[in-house]
Amino acid sequence: MSWDIYIRDFPDVASISDVPDDFKPQPIGKRDDLLRTIRKPFHSRTNRTTIGSS
Repeated sequence: MSWDIYIRDFPDVASISDVPDDFKPQPIGKRDDLLRTIRKPFHSRTNRTTIGSS
């Protein structure tokens, strides 16, 4: 089973089709900080080391 997470910087729009073609997303944080936040709810799980592993 795969749990894919996509994190993006989107403008405040009602629909993804409303995002302007020239929109340039900004960085939303450092990789380590994002992984720490994503892992937090799963901290007690035994598979926690596989999240973010490459």
